Amino acid sequence: MGAFGVKLYCCSNQMIDDVASGELTLAYNVIGSYARAKGNPKEVMVVLPQDYTIIMLRTAFLPKTSAASDLAGLFIDHLISRGWEAAPGAMSVTRQDAWTEEGQALRRIRMGPGLLVYLDPLKKAAFLKEWNDAVLQ
Repeated sequence: MGAFGVKLYCCSNQMIDDVASGELTLAYNVIGSYARAKGNPKEVMVVLPQDYTIIMLRTAFLPKTSAASDLAGLFIDHLISRGWEAAPGAMSVTRQDAWTEEGQALRRIRMGPGLLVYLDPLKKAAFLKEWNDAVLQ
């Protein structure tokens, strides 16, 4: 990837802004709902890879030991109700893995302990070194 002049970003919003301004032609690994909410259709087009599209789910937890469980429960209820009010063009996935009408392969990132692996400092450092070696050539 480094041979193509890849530019690294921390956040989807900055990538979307740079595509909209014309500084970038393409942004990859952008949170799609951010692009849909922010992008002007004439300036930004969201393209989902047909062979494999990863879906990141919004997740909230309410611990049994919460000091304000009533308020936390109301907040989670609010998040759920707002989630059903999808913005125009927003994507909704109702099964674990789904194929849309267009043959789109959608894969959810599943919640589980595997998501914690790269919080380990040594594993994280090894992954980032390998990534930087691939990107920054």
